[in-house]
Amino acid sequence: MEILKISQKERELFISEIRRTRMSYSKLNGCFLEKEKPKYTVAFFLDIETGKTKKIEKFIWQEIVTFLDTLPTISNIAIKPTSRLKISITEAMRMELKAEFERTGKTGAAILRMCPRYLDSLNNLKITRWLSGDNVKTYIDEWEFVLKAIKSFPDRPKKFKKVKVISPSCATNKMDQVSISDEIKEELIQLKMATGLSPNKLYEQSDSSPKTLNGTMINHWILGTTKTASEAHLSWVLIEYKAQAKRQQKMLEIILQN
Repeated sequence: MEILKISQKERELFISEIRRTRMSYSKLNGCFLEKEKPKYTVAFFLDIETGKTKKIEKFIWQEIVTFLDTLPTISNIAIKPTSRLKISITEAMRMELKAEFERTGKTGAAILRMCPRYLDSLNNLKITRWLSGDNVKTYIDEWEFVLKAIKSFPDRPKKFKKVKVISPSCATNKMDQVSISDEIKEELIQLKMATGLSPNKLYEQSDSSPKTLNGTMINHWILGTTKTASEAHLSWVLIEYKAQAKRQQKMLEIILQN
């Protein structure tokens, strides 16, 4: 296990990313697997900010920085409301929001990861009902936040190239190794952003995960610290990420069709 000594420059980067994305430490904790959450608590991140925490596992630090880097800037979105006024959602408003979700391919969960603390009444079900037309009234601050947040996302990634299906056997050998090109690395980054799944979550939630692969290995491919990978492993990761992206897109289309 490699330990990273947090420099002042790295600490300042962490603080600036937290401010840029408006990510609360409680939500940052929620991005980890259940077994990791007790260790990386709100207090832990506060200690990083104040300088009390000086060391951290390197792959955890890289995962935090990578995750924050994928989030859009919302410094001009999360403006605390002076009142809780309600508005009626017109058909034109609903269609505008629906079009933005279709353009970006994002889900309500992606918006909620950006949500400031004062909008604690906002949830995924509420956004789903706005899109379906079931909710005709809502708080104006919630509506404005969601609309501005979804508009801050870029267009959905282009369709990815098909890859050869290779059985991810438990054993790997040197003959199976392939170079991780910049194109493959970029594809992995785009798939991770499109699905919102960290390498650890992708690996842990799948029933077909190869025994000789793990989330840390995938993360090193994305970060560029590992230059080669088992072709079977790489094939599995690309196929699994794309399958997850298709499932998410299908769910979104079902919601938007209502």
